[in-house]
Amino acid sequence: MKILHFITSLRTGGAERLMTALLPGLAAKGHDVELLVMDGTPTPFMDVLKSAGVEVHSLSIGAAAMHNPLLAMRLRRFLRNGRYDIVHTHNTPCQILAAAVAPRGCTLVTTEHNTTNRRRGNRILRAADARMYRRYKAIAACSPAVGQALAAYLPETAARISVIENGIDLEVFKNAAPASDIIRRFPDKKILVMAAAFRPQKDHATMLEALRLLPPRFALVLAGDGATRPGVEHLCHEKGLDERVFFAGNRADMPAVMASAFINVLATHHEGLPLSAIEAMASGRPFIGSDVAGLREAILPGALAVPHASPDTLARTILSLESNPLKYAEVASACTERSNHFDISHTIEGYNTLYKNLCR
Repeated sequence: MKILHFITSLRTGGAERLMTALLPGLAAKGHDVELLVMDGTPTPFMDVLKSAGVEVHSLSIGAAAMHNPLLAMRLRRFLRNGRYDIVHTHNTPCQILAAAVAPRGCTLVTTEHNTTNRRRGNRILRAADARMYRRYKAIAACSPAVGQALAAYLPETAARISVIENGIDLEVFKNAAPASDIIRRFPDKKILVMAAAFRPQKDHATMLEALRLLPPRFALVLAGDGATRPGVEHLCHEKGLDERVFFAGNRADMPAVMASAFINVLATHHEGLPLSAIEAMASGRPFIGSDVAGLREAILPGALAVPHASPDTLARTILSLESNPLKYAEVASACTERSNHFDISHTIEGYNTLYKNLCR
């Protein structure tokens, strides 16, 4: 089967990271798998895919690629020439563009990665979304919460939704050694790690405020990049935390970054099924996440969930783990056990079955 996955870029984020494990796995099942990106800027994720033998195509280069008016014409031509059995989209811009220009005989599939987005509160955009989703023969929800949220938003999609949970290569995270540069930077600190793209969805402000409330023996590593990073850096400076925070950027060695943590944390406003949370739990360290739909279902039972946007509670929970070694060990063990549910082999088999059913 010839399958094309279509995503905005390979810069950062859970959907992007999923590509690095999912696509080689589908190729190992005997499929001819390729990836198309709107923005073809080289990234570590792109290097991983190319080294695994997955061909990566791009429609444009640069962060402004998603607003390039020529993309629609380029995508239509690309799909006509490619003759793919399945075209599988990720992220809203790709969903919309493929639905608009894909040839009528093209079998479209999409993955829904979040429980909500900025479009869902707009009545006009809801009508546009309804038209867009009608083009899709199947919709994969990355978690039960994501599937339920989409069905509640557009009930007509319910019959086409399948839940295929995101997964990771667990062994890579279970066996990782700490990142040497992080340990050298904070040799005498209890290191907190938050791995998240810098987007409005992520609650870096709560993470920084929690750090301010913690004693100076704690430091924070923020791994990731994105549009909101300058604002977060400014907030970090305003809070007087410059010496205690390391903006690590996009890293190709995330297993090592998470293995450097005393505790891994994700403060967020909403989620689908964040791979960073699964990776953090697999690292053998305790994980604390915001008690929001999508994340809650992924980490419980096992990790600790704290109220959304509550830096006081987050700081107290971190201190409670530090002061109680037995509880620390119990939570770390429970996190590892919970992560076993999300092995990438289950995700690969879910997509493989979906594609086979569509092409019967």
